Amino acid sequence: MRLDNIVISYNQEKNFYKKKETINLDKATTYRAKRLKKSNLFKPPKRFAWYLKPVAWLLSAEALRAKITKINMKGLKPPYILLCNHQSFTDFKVATKAVFPHRYNNVVAIDGFIGREGIMRKVGCFCKRKFINDIGLVINIRNSVRKYGDICCIYPEARYAFIGASGLIPKAIGKLIKAIGIPAVILNMSGNFIDSPYWNRGSRKVPLRARMEQIVNAEEAAALPVEEINRRIAEGLRHDDYRYQQDNNIRIKSKTNVEGMHFVLYQCPACKASFSMSSKGTLLACSKCGAEYTLTEYGKFEKNGGTAEFPHPPQWFAWQRKNVRREIESPDYFWRDECVVWTLKDSNGFKNLDGVFAFTHSRRGFSLSGVFDGEEKSLEWNTEQLYSVHDEIGDAVGQAVSLSTQDQTYYIFPQNRPLEIVKLRVAAEETHKFVMGVDALAIETSELG
Repeated sequence: MRLDNIVISYNQEKNFYKKKETINLDKATTYRAKRLKKSNLFKPPKRFAWYLKPVAWLLSAEALRAKITKINMKGLKPPYILLCNHQSFTDFKVATKAVFPHRYNNVVAIDGFIGREGIMRKVGCFCKRKFINDIGLVINIRNSVRKYGDICCIYPEARYAFIGASGLIPKAIGKLIKAIGIPAVILNMSGNFIDSPYWNRGSRKVPLRARMEQIVNAEEAAALPVEEINRRIAEGLRHDDYRYQQDNNIRIKSKTNVEGMHFVLYQCPACKASFSMSSKGTLLACSKCGAEYTLTEYGKFEKNGGTAEFPHPPQWFAWQRKNVRREIESPDYFWRDECVVWTLKDSNGFKNLDGVFAFTHSRRGFSLSGVFDGEEKSLEWNTEQLYSVHDEIGDAVGQAVSLSTQDQTYYIFPQNRPLEIVKLRVAAEETHKFVMGVDALAIETSELG
């Protein structure tokens, strides 16, 4: 989510939807409303259809086992902003239970609209592209709470957790809460990731819990500095699903529990080799040195024939992140591969572009070069404006990074280095933090929960 300037007047909103006026976001960025109007992304959100509320409840039946603890919620009624951590698709079901019987709107990425835009809009969803400046998103969020008086659900991490622990949160969230001036509520869910990790989906019937807490009331939204609002959000959404499993002695009997985990835990702690890990059943193994790690039924690693360097899965990932940071601190850091590219303009689906493209990452940012619809050109995303990227691993789509412009989303599939997708996403985050320092767009959070 990118919302650098979110002070929007009524006339700006009216012009955005109906006129050809230019809306100024900052000195460097303007958007033509006439151009944006053509995209279905910028349609005003619909109110959740009342007759579909029971259907949504039934479709969320899986989340009925979730135990929700409410704090500081007495007497609070919509409108408010609901900020949720993001671990799996189950998040949406738990959120539905948490807010029932109230109506709500959901911010959903464009790929979630493919082939089902009509029903998505009827259940209050509105669409966006990830990690871009988005005036339309701000207006749609404000409409959902101001015009309808409902709840707007936002997942500020904007992508599933790598390893069940906290991710980066954009600082603009605090600006949004302050600008709209309504209460902010967090929904911190536990169990959703270990129940169905995004690299190995399928429920393990894990007990689900959630803490629903009002962290900023209406008066505080107006009075508190943005920094304090962001601090409360970051603290409220801090989580670690493997710690939740261990602390609650939750047993997962799945015989394939780590399959796909090698995409995320790609570096061997024993010999330090990268992309040498494989996963089978409950075992992670290194093809270089032969080290083997078994994930126990209670969420800890045991090393066959020795002591595990990182018994706690998020610790392993945090170690990898530090290693990536050391790489990008070198002025010679450069990543390149040949890629196949799909585009996603709207909810009608993907288009496979002809040819092979050159895809690079450096301290300057990402570059994608090739022939786009008969025209040779290069697209660039600079490090200062991009604090993270979206990744796809291990599912039907394949291994890809996605990057967006205002009117197009590009799914980029490395042909020679497909196992490096997660590392590339981490590199994007660490490069942004390295270049921007304290002015980074995202709130630094610990992946240890």
